[in-house]
Amino acid sequence: VSLDKSQTRTNWVKRPLREEQITYALNDVVYLNPMREMLIQDLEEKGRRDWFEEDSRELGNAGIYNVEPQDAWQKVKGAGTLSSQAFKRVMALAGWRETKAKHDNLPRSWVIKDGALMYLAENPNEGFAAFEQHGSLSTKQIRLWGDELREILSKDYDDLQIPLFLGNRGLDVQQKKLVKAMGNCIKSVATNLNVPPSLLANR
Repeated sequence: VSLDKSQTRTNWVKRPLREEQITYALNDVVYLNPMREMLIQDLEEKGRRDWFEEDSRELGNAGIYNVEPQDAWQKVKGAGTLSSQAFKRVMALAGWRETKAKHDNLPRSWVIKDGALMYLAENPNEGFAAFEQHGSLSTKQIRLWGDELREILSKDYDDLQIPLFLGNRGLDVQQKKLVKAMGNCIKSVATNLNVPPSLLANR
């Protein structure tokens, strides 16, 4: 069965819902129970029902979704590639974004995207006109949060400690070999189990 996905990004707040939206929402439910029965049967045949139950319990733990502002830099893709000073600014920017996103109940990327945070951290002295021209910040973002961002970017963060495991951010030759060997091991185990490698461990 191939379902129409054209309503995925539709406006679900507006009423009344259109017929296409209702059909889409209905189909989201109609096929779930038969799929569940098939998947459960497959899990039981493979003796992996316990795996599923364990993963499900973990996903129900609200604590795994809570990110403290001081740890929010871990959600910024590519942050580990920055220089020490730029990395410290990303730590501060990401913490600010996390607080703002929680307060306004918004996804992080709706506040400021990762790439924009990285650019601001690397180019703190460019100014808002340059940020807007580059596409890192919109006029609205500057109007709403310009003063707060200006204050964050103006600090030097000399007293901010980079996490120890990021003190030397490139891997040496031996470490790279070890990462490759572990990756091959994980791929091999995943292939034998017929599961995605990322289910066992990410990079």
